Amino acid sequence: MAETAFNQLIQICPNDGPPFLDIVRVYRKAATSLGLGGADFFLSPSTTQILNQGEGVPQRGAKAARYLDCEDLKNTAALARRLRQALPETSDGLVLCHRYRAYKSFVATGLDSARLVAVAHEYGFFRRRRRRWARRLSRHDALFAGVSPGVAEELKQATGSALVWPNALDLDALDPLDRTAARQALALPPEGFVFGVVGRLHYKKRPELALEAFRIFLERTGRSDAHLAFVGDGALRERLELASRGLPVTFTSFIPAAARLMKAFDALLMASSNEPFGMVLLEAMAAGVPVVTPRQPGPLCILADLGHYFEGSEPQAIAGAMQAALEAPPGEGPERAQREFSVAAVAERLERLL
Repeated sequence: MAETAFNQLIQICPNDGPPFLDIVRVYRKAATSLGLGGADFFLSPSTTQILNQGEGVPQRGAKAARYLDCEDLKNTAALARRLRQALPETSDGLVLCHRYRAYKSFVATGLDSARLVAVAHEYGFFRRRRRRWARRLSRHDALFAGVSPGVAEELKQATGSALVWPNALDLDALDPLDRTAARQALALPPEGFVFGVVGRLHYKKRPELALEAFRIFLERTGRSDAHLAFVGDGALRERLELASRGLPVTFTSFIPAAARLMKAFDALLMASSNEPFGMVLLEAMAAGVPVVTPRQPGPLCILADLGHYFEGSEPQAIAGAMQAALEAPPGEGPERAQREFSVAAVAERLERLL
């Protein structure tokens, strides 16, 4: 490898909850492909305990990562102390901080780095005034990146410039199930047209709007073979179950490896009001599954002209996009995922900083 500005990638992330464990793994694999060493650190205890099948011993979600096991992520001084003790020499490294808490904690260590990059995975990274002041007073000349053009534009208003670094998938490691096996895993009908809603049943995701749109879709089309599947848990589940009585709707609990099951769906439906990126959209596109989603910067960044978009918050508009997805020919989603959102794409991104 040619001489570079740094020879290791050090990642810091508040936790390994979905989708951050997979995101950290993608960046690590990309760094390894470039010959970069380094280490990955999660500030809080593991949220994805995995049982070793041979011994039944609980293991961390990311075996190669270090967990600092901090219970209070608001205690920046304690986080900085643990990071200083745990981090290797960082002066020749690219330090990549996922989310504001990781960025703030590293800055508080007082350590140097060859390059510091902070990635905003949602809106509001510098919304608070004290965060903006802290950045101006910091001695670190950090680069800031947003996971979509919308997030990057918000960052730019606070920092003057920002990169667009979308999330990616390790496509070689997905090991997807085929349609039949995926439907069996989700207890879905083997035949018929299935819309999937994957994610937390939370008001920000607007699952009730998705359900109402499905109801209108059934009324408009008269299709007796259409089905709606909610994959995920949340505070709205009981209300949704009551509202969906008499409709062909299935509920499952949270499934960690839902990306493997995408081929169970004929179309993915997302009704979120302000999605900064939408990892589940990328997973569906990679599986060749059409996507119905609001026309927002996050989904547009992923899907481009492959998405079936709706405007506003009217269920009638969503139902119309669902009908379009029903009639759509196969797109080039897998090819776009490989080209724009793969480990190789992330490696190219890192290489530009070398």
